[in-house]
Amino acid sequence: MPRDWHQATQPYQAMIEKLKDFFLGKKVRVTDQKIGTFTTRIRSSDSSGSHSWATELQLPRQKRTALLIVEGNARGPFPAQLDAIHQIMDNLDEIQEQLVGQLPTDHPEAGKLRAWQEKWYLQQIYPLDVDQNEFDLLFEAYDPENPEVISMVWANGQCTWSGES
Repeated sequence: MPRDWHQATQPYQAMIEKLKDFFLGKKVRVTDQKIGTFTTRIRSSDSSGSHSWATELQLPRQKRTALLIVEGNARGPFPAQLDAIHQIMDNLDEIQEQLVGQLPTDHPEAGKLRAWQEKWYLQQIYPLDVDQNEFDLLFEAYDPENPEVISMVWANGQCTWSGES
């Protein structure tokens, strides 16, 4: 883009940011040492309100980033939510093995997950039940022609099938 165009649009970009802050709230960032920086928009400093915090993360052995969503308040994500995400990240291979082990050998999902690191990636983690510390793990195929997703529920170190979307 021409440099003059960029300079000409700067006042408008600043105005758009101010409108976003007014209508959506001010963007706030909180950094977790293991995961990275989570962001949310907060309209009030009232920490009693619930806020969703999000980040994208490149997980080991994955070719695409995963979207991580956790719940928290104005000060940041709830510690129990972060601990759960840490456990999921640390045990991703074991989670896959656990799930494949739960399936009968003739189950169609078993074949899909046998080479899961080559065909599927963890696309999204988001909370299902904050009080019970349950998360949905959404796996998506690397192949853009494959519209299937695999959804699993993680709770307190255990995964179960939630079915396909």
